[in-house]
Amino acid sequence: MECVIFESHKVDMEAALSHRWVGNSPALTQLKQQISKYAGVDFPLILRGEKGTGKSLAASSIHEMSARRTSPFINVCCSHWDPKSAIQLFEQCFKKALGGSILLKNLNVLPESILNRLQPFWEREYMGQVVPVRIMCTFWDRHENKEVIESCAPWLSLSLPNLNRRTEDIPLLIHMLREKYKNIKHIEFEQDCWPLIFSNSWEDNVKGLERFFAKLAVLSEDEVVSKKALIYYFPEFEGLKIDPAYLAMDTFDENKPKLGSKQSIAVSLLENQIPDVAHQHIAISRSLNFMMQQFNEKITIEHAAKKACVSPPHLSFLYRKHLGVSFKKLLLELRIEYSKRLLRNQPSMQITQISYETGFHDLSHFEKTFRKLVGIKPSQYRRQLH
Repeated sequence: MECVIFESHKVDMEAALSHRWVGNSPALTQLKQQISKYAGVDFPLILRGEKGTGKSLAASSIHEMSARRTSPFINVCCSHWDPKSAIQLFEQCFKKALGGSILLKNLNVLPESILNRLQPFWEREYMGQVVPVRIMCTFWDRHENKEVIESCAPWLSLSLPNLNRRTEDIPLLIHMLREKYKNIKHIEFEQDCWPLIFSNSWEDNVKGLERFFAKLAVLSEDEVVSKKALIYYFPEFEGLKIDPAYLAMDTFDENKPKLGSKQSIAVSLLENQIPDVAHQHIAISRSLNFMMQQFNEKITIEHAAKKACVSPPHLSFLYRKHLGVSFKKLLLELRIEYSKRLLRNQPSMQITQISYETGFHDLSHFEKTFRKLVGIKPSQYRRQLH
C-alpha cells in the first residue's frame, strides 16, 4: 500500500477555504473558523464526522492554511494496511511527509499492539520544538474501537456537521453539481421539489447528495424535474416528513437578478428606513428591523430568525434571493457604514472606540473588514476626510 501524496503550493489563507467549501451556513462558517485556528498549531488532530462530511477536505484545508503548506500532505487509509507491515508503511509515509502533514484515515482499525508502537510519533513536545510532521486522523465509527489509545499528547478534536445541519447550503451544492454533470444533462427542479430535497436526511451527506444528482442526470427524461418524477426515481422521498417552513421557502437562483443594492440597504437601515424590497416578505422586514435596532450588539441569524418567526435556513434563503446578500455580510456592511459616519463626524474618536461602537469587539477584525469593504484602513479613510 503506497502513500497518497498531494502536492501543496503557497496559497492565500482565506482563499484556501473559500474555493474548497461550498456554502455560507452558520455551521459551515463555524467550521471554517475552527479550521483557521487549528492551522496555526502543530497539535495532533482527530477529525470526527460521518461519511461525506468532508473530513479529508478539512485536513487538507488545515494543511494549506498552515506554515507547512509548501511541504507534502499525505493522505492514507489505515484500513487498507496489512497489520504485519503497518509499521513499515507508516514509517514510509511519515518520511515522505517530513515538514508537512499526514492524515491517517480510520486509525482506530489498527490493532492495539500497532497503535502502541505508533504512539511515540505523536507523543512529542509541541511547544518550542520543531514537530517533523503534523499528524491528523479520522476514526471509522463502525469499528468497535472508537478511540485511539490513552495519550498524553494534546489532541485536538474537530467535528464536521452533517448536511442536515447546513440545509441552506444545498442549493449552492446543487449548483456546483449542476456544473460538474452538465455534460450529461442540465438539471433544474420545479418549486415543489425543494421541500422534499431540504427535508431528506441525506445518508452520506454531500457524497449522498452527489450520488442523487448524478443518478438523476442520467435517468431523468426532462431537464426540469417535477415532484412526481423525483418520487418516481427516488421512492424514499414520498414519505418524508416536511418542515412547514420549507413549504413556503423560495429557492436560491444564482442567475436571477437581485432586487436592490447591498449598499443602499445598509444606508437605508442607518436612516431608520426599511427598503421597499424587504416588504416582499414579512420575515425579511422583521429581521431587517431587528438588525437596524441591534446591529452594534452581538447578534446572529438565529436571533433575527426568532424575531422574524422563521427558521434560520429559511431566513438565509430569503436574504440571498431577495436582497442578494447573506445576513452576516449585510450586518458587516451596516457596521462599516456606521463606522464611516463616525470617522467623518467624530474626528477625535479613537479607532478602537469606533470599533466597539460599531459592534466589532476585536480591533483587528474591524480593520480587516473595513479594508475589505472600503479598500483602505480606517485611519487612511479618516485622513482623506480631514
